[in-house]
Parts: sequence; structure tokens; C-alpha cells
Amino acid sequence: MEEIYYSKKDFEKMWNKLIYLGSASEGICKRLNQKEVMKYLCGPDNRGLKKEDILRYKDIKTKTYLFGYKIFFIDEFLSGYITKYSTGKNLIEVNRDKILFDKIIKGCYAVEKDTKIISDKGIKVCDVLFNILYKNGVFNIIDTCEYSNSNTETIKLYKENISSFNYSLLEFLIKDRFYKFVFSSKELKEYYNNVENGESIIGFLNLLKKRLSEYCDKEITTVESAKKAVTLCHKSVYPKYFSKT
Repeated sequence: MEEIYYSKKDFEKMWNKLIYLGSASEGICKRLNQKEVMKYLCGPDNRGLKKEDILRYKDIKTKTYLFGYKIFFIDEFLSGYITKYSTGKNLIEVNRDKILFDKIIKGCYAVEKDTKIISDKGIKVCDVLFNILYKNGVFNIIDTCEYSNSNTETIKLYKENISSFNYSLLEFLIKDRFYKFVFSSKELKEYYNNVENGESIIGFLNLLKKRLSEYCDKEITTVESAKKAVTLCHKSVYPKYFSKT
């Protein structure tokens, strides 16, 4: 069943009992059950999504990209959608210092595999930066309703799509922790620039871990363990209220 219908009274009764997960300009997310999330499109920037926008990719199965597969109506008006629940925390809220390099590298393998799947199907991603969830080596990308079909050649489309993810991870991990360390090395800088342009981020992260270990004279496992090499960048795309992590 792709469509669920509520009266306003029944919806409010049910909605008020659900666990709040978060909100954005277009609406509020709550946990519907053990496996699902309900997004209520009640915000001031609700873009008037249509049924076909939400459900167009419902049959595409990936572990990374969470597509809406049910929609719900309140008094006959399309009001939101249901998607898979993720235990991850928004990447911009994750404590960077506790990040395990091996785990985040493992997670990148899955992202690249799934990005190839959707790119091969001609899907163009958008607005990835603030919609990445992460926990213990697993990335999930949410708010996929505004993804679109593209006629771009597959290899080029993949590079464009993975660049959006790469950019987000580079901002999160490198610019907020290892900016000067990376850009003082010609080798790492070249790798960084290639990653921004759609090359795999995995080789870069492996090399970064190796160079950090050499610099710190010990095996680096977490960002925190490379404290000696931490050099914060004075600029970040992330809001100031996330700067504590």
C-alpha cells in the first residue's frame, strides 16, 4: 500500500505520540515504528512535492540512499511520506574527534557502490551536504525527494554525484581538522583536489591516515589520536552552532 489516508483528528492523535527525530525548513520527522520514519511536510519552505516526486525511485534498493516509498494524506491533501529509519546522527552533529578512520573508510565503499547504482539509472542527486546521517561506519543520505532524472553520460553523472558526497566529507573531516596538514603536502593536496572532482575518496583517506601516523609517530586510529596534526580551518560551510564537535 503506497498511500495512507488520515482525517486531521486521527493524524494529530497518532502524530503526537511519535518520537521526534528532527526538523528542517520543509517539515518535521518522527519515528513511526522500529523500521520507518514519517516526514510531515508542514514547514514554511514546503516545496509542494507531488506523489510522483516522492515515489519515483521507491523501487531502487540501496543501503545508502533512503527513498520515500509511501505517501500519506490528511483530509485528502498530500501531507508527507514514509521512508526507512536510520540510526545515524546527522554528520554535522557527529563528534569528529571520535571518528574511526577504518570505519569511515569502510562506509565510503558502500557510498561509492550505491552512488554507482543510482548513477547507472540516470539519477542526479542534490542537496547532499546537510542530509548525511552517519553511525559506526554506515552512511545514510536522506531527503532524496528532489533528486531528478538526468541525461548526462553515466561516468560523468557518477563523478558529479559522488563529488557531492566527497565535498561534504572533506568539509566535515579535513577543513575542520586537517586543513593545513593536507595543504602543506603536495601529494595530499593533489589527492584532495582529485577527490573534489569526483575521484574515489578512499585512497585519499588511506593515504591521509598513513601520513598522519608517520607524522605523529604512532598508528592513528581516530581523529583524536592525531591531535598533533590537527589544524582547524578558519572557514567552514557548517553553521557556528555545530562548531563544538
